Amino acid sequence: MAQLKVLRALQAELNERTAEFAKNHPSVDQLTEEEKAELRELQQAQLEIAELFELMARMFQKKDAPPPEPENPGCAVYRSSCSS
Repeated sequence: MAQLKVLRALQAELNERTAEFAKNHPSVDQLTEEEKAELRELQQAQLEIAELFELMARMFQKKDAPPPEPENPGCAVYRSSCSS
């Protein structure tokens, strides 16, 4: 749960930075090379946050998922009845 709070804080901070960038640069067509680099950094940061979110979602799904069923239930209990 702490990881989720950190991820939300990272996203909130990135949202603020992105809003500030958009406010200071209303015309994307007129960005300098330095400003374009800053925009790429914001985009990359968003991709990384999205990847972290996906990773955490998969971790939570695995944690909540029931254990997989054995292919042959009798095999798990009685090894002698398994065909190898």
